[in-house]
Amino acid sequence: MEDNFFEKSEKPEKQIKMKINNIDINITQTNKYSNVIFNVFFLQNFSEKWKYLSFICEMVSKCNNKFTTMEAQCQEMYRLYGSGIYASKVSNYKTMGIKFTVDCLNQRIVNDDKLYDECFYALKNMIYNPHTRMNKKGEKEFDLKDFNEAKNNGLNELVNQANDKRKYSNIRFLKKMSRNDEFPLILFQSMSDIKRAKSVDVYNFYQDLINNSKVIISAVGDISEDDIKRLLEIIDVRSKDIELEYEDNRIVTSPVGKRITEKAEIKQAHIYLGYRTDMVYRSDLYPAYILFSIMFGELPSSTLFSKIREEQGLCYSIYSSVYPVRNFFYIYAGVENKNIELAIKSIKKELESYQKGLILNKDARDYFEELLESSKKELSNEYINSLDSQSSILLNGMKDLITNRRSMKELYEDSLKVKLEDIVIASNHLYFDTTYVLRGEENE
Repeated sequence: MEDNFFEKSEKPEKQIKMKINNIDINITQTNKYSNVIFNVFFLQNFSEKWKYLSFICEMVSKCNNKFTTMEAQCQEMYRLYGSGIYASKVSNYKTMGIKFTVDCLNQRIVNDDKLYDECFYALKNMIYNPHTRMNKKGEKEFDLKDFNEAKNNGLNELVNQANDKRKYSNIRFLKKMSRNDEFPLILFQSMSDIKRAKSVDVYNFYQDLINNSKVIISAVGDISEDDIKRLLEIIDVRSKDIELEYEDNRIVTSPVGKRITEKAEIKQAHIYLGYRTDMVYRSDLYPAYILFSIMFGELPSSTLFSKIREEQGLCYSIYSSVYPVRNFFYIYAGVENKNIELAIKSIKKELESYQKGLILNKDARDYFEELLESSKKELSNEYINSLDSQSSILLNGMKDLITNRRSMKELYEDSLKVKLEDIVIASNHLYFDTTYVLRGEENE
C-alpha cells in the first residue's frame, strides 16, 4: 500500500446528491467503515403483480446464468473478499420495489483497485442475468427448480405465520384496519396466490420491473463520484420518470368503531386497539405525536407497561406503536382470556387520562414531565444510532430523494421543543376505529 489506511484519522462525513441519466443518487462519503455498501432501488407504484416480489428476491439472490448454483455464487463472492450481493423487498404505502445491494470491503484496505468494479459486474449478473430457462413454448422463464423452491418456502412461511398466533393476529388486524385502502395489503400473500403463480409470469413481471421503474442509488462508505459513475457504466441501468406515492396523506376523521373477535386454540389472547389519525409526517404536531407514543407504550417506564402490566398484572406484554404508512396508531396486549374486557377497559382509561389532560394536574405533572424527558432521550438515541448505522443512512438517503418528509434530524430537533401540553393535544388526534381480538376457544 502507498499509505496505511488504519493510521489515517477519520474524515468528516460528506453528503453528495446528484442526478445522472435521470437516476437520483445519494452518496454518504465517509471512511469510518471498513466496508462500503451500494444500494440500487427499482421502484414503482402498486400493481397486483407485486405479490410475486418475494419469489423474485429469493431467486435472483441465490444464483444466475453465470453462476448457476448457490455454491458457485458463494464461491465467487468469497473470492471477492467475502463480499455480498442480494435482493430484498421495499414497500411503503403505494411505492413498492426491489433493492439490490452490494456490500464489500473498502478496496483501499486490500489494495485492490478493481474490487468495486468486480462487485459491480456481479451485481449486473444478478439484476440482468438471472437463472432462467426456455420453456416448451419458447418463452423465457425462471429456472423451475429455483422457482418451485421459492414457492415451497413461501407456503411454509404462511404455515409458520398461521401457527405463530402473535404474527397471525397482527396480520389479521392490519388487514381489518386497511379495509378501506384502494389496494389490499399485497405483501401478505395467500396460499392460492402462491400455488397459482407461474414461472413465466413472474419472469415477465421482473422484466417490466427492471426496465420500467424509477431508479435510485444510495451508497455509503469510502467512495467517490467516479466510483458511482463506473457503477452506472457497468450495469447500464435506465430510469423512468414516475411520481411515486410514498405517503398516505389522507385525513381520516370518521372511524368505524368496530369490534372483531376471532377464535383459535390458544391460551393467551391477542388484543389490538386501532386508532385513525390525521397526523402525517409534515404535521406540526408530528414530533409530539411520536413522543406521545413513546411515553404511552414504548418505554419500560411507559404508561401502559407500568400501569397495565406491572401495577394491575393484566397482561404478559403490552405496547403502543405508530403505523405511519397508513396513518394509524395501535395498541397491542397479550392477555389471558378472562382478562380481555378488563384489559381493554383499562387501556382506554389510561388513554383518556392523556386526552382529558389529567397528566397536567399538579399531582401528576412532575411524573409525566420526567417521562417526557425520558422519551426525548429515547428519540435522541434513535437519531444518534441512525447516524452510525449504514443501513439507516442508506434507507434515509433513498427516502430523502423521493419524499418531502421531515428528516430524522428535523424530527429530533423539533422534539426538543415539545411540551407536555403538546402531548395532550397530539393524543386528541386519535380516533378510535377497530378492536381486534384473537381469543381462545374455551369460554373461561
